[in-house]
Parts: sequence; structure tokens; C-alpha cells
Amino acid sequence: MPILPFLFSMNRRQVCISKTFHKLMSSLNALIERGHSVLIIEHNMEVIKCADYVIDLGPEGGKEGGRIVCTGTPEQVVKCPESYTGHYLKEKLQ
Repeated sequence: MPILPFLFSMNRRQVCISKTFHKLMSSLNALIERGHSVLIIEHNMEVIKCADYVIDLGPEGGKEGGRIVCTGTPEQVVKCPESYTGHYLKEKLQ
């Protein structure tokens, strides 16, 4: 099967609008259901909590970031004490 790249580029304001968010997630799920792999770079916890697998980079930005803090399912990431993502993701999974 050939690799067909898709690029969705949305600004934060667009993603925060509920209707747009649900359309984006529906589109991504449709790709997954058809056997495609989807890689998302995102800070929105509503998106991250739906992931099969998370690669958390950080712990900060710039010179203080860029390393892998933890990896795994969202449930595994919330158990990582070094993960800022895990800290905020925890409340979304409850």
C-alpha cells in the first residue's frame, strides 16, 4: 500500500471550537479505520486522551526540552511523575 501523507493544519482557535474539533477527530478516526497510521503533534488534552500511544517530549520548551520524558498509552503517561502532560491528562481520564 502506498504511503499517502495527509496534513491537517489548524490553529488553536479553530481546534477549540467544538464543531471543528469533532469534525477533525472524525476525519482522523476515518483514516485509522481504513488502516492508516496517524501521527498528531498536539497539546490539547482532549486529543491526547484519545491516542493509542503518546510520545511525551519535554520537559520544557527550547533548550530545556526535546528529550523523551515518557512513552506509552495515556494511562501510562499519567503515571510518569516527570510528565507535565501526564499531570494535566490525569484529570481528563477520570
